[in-house]
Amino acid sequence: MNSDQPRYYRKVIRIRGQDSPNVRLAIAQQEQGLEPTNELVVPGVLSWADYVKRRATWDAVRQSIGLDAQFWSGSEVLLYPPTWLDAAERLWQFLRINKIPRRPVSMGVDPAEGGDKTTMAVVDELGLVELVSKRTPNTAVITRDAIAFGRKHSVPPERWYFDRGGGKVHADRLREMGYDVKTVAFGESLTSQEPRKTKRQLRFQEKIDHREGKYAYFNRRSEMYGILSLLLDPSAVEFPSLLPVRLAQQQAQGYKGLSLPPASFDPVYGELRYQLSKIPRRLDSEGRLKMLPKSRGTTKNNEQTLTDIIGHSPDEADALVLAVYGLTHEIKRVVAGTFL
Repeated sequence: MNSDQPRYYRKVIRIRGQDSPNVRLAIAQQEQGLEPTNELVVPGVLSWADYVKRRATWDAVRQSIGLDAQFWSGSEVLLYPPTWLDAAERLWQFLRINKIPRRPVSMGVDPAEGGDKTTMAVVDELGLVELVSKRTPNTAVITRDAIAFGRKHSVPPERWYFDRGGGKVHADRLREMGYDVKTVAFGESLTSQEPRKTKRQLRFQEKIDHREGKYAYFNRRSEMYGILSLLLDPSAVEFPSLLPVRLAQQQAQGYKGLSLPPASFDPVYGELRYQLSKIPRRLDSEGRLKMLPKSRGTTKNNEQTLTDIIGHSPDEADALVLAVYGLTHEIKRVVAGTFL
């Protein structure tokens, strides 16, 4: 190498969770056989209690980055990287602190089957407004709960989207009651013909098209989860331009993507984050995004399922992508056999 040429040096400094004086004190106490006192040697720095909680609740990727100061070297490429989820939570905090009004647009409902959970999500153009999830041993109450949740957020019935797999019976009952709800089949194939979109729908679709280009999806589930991934990408979608207050638009520069409430606001959002954080990005032989099947009952071979990697059904994630689907797609209206 020519000695006259400039030399460039780079030094990577890693500050781990264990480097916090508060955590170091607790570890030293444990090494002496003592119970950690959780004393704050330096206030405002990571505490021992928070360190233990994060070790117990954060996924492996988030621990690697946020606690161990290491670049993630796992074998999976994630559909929702932890940095995206962190950005979504920061945007939610910003909206809450600045009291930005929310205007719910769409509701997703993943109804219980056989006594498990019914989960409902409401979203607007800034992200997730509210997510609720509860055990529903008596599935007869699902229609009543859906009506109450939809009315609470003033979402019109034609924007209520049910998982067709377990929700068709509830959707049919609501239609008989005069609620023009919609159903979506996660496993259905995609068609090339899409209904025309409103200006608001086109605004979202342009953002998606700009990011995905000719991106293809294996089926409807893959499309729904893929669109959520595109909208959560903080480098791709400039949603602060949708904020209703000009001052807030200026303050929100740097906050992009969709907002998601953090686990500290309600444990149900911690469960949602856990589910999203585990989902890998996988492509089929044709280069299409292909989501893992939901459970063993939806696959004919020994392929890994979402239930396998999450540990249970992704009910909260399914409700969210249903709501986002309603946010980004036009309503189909049937007139004389034609979609308008």
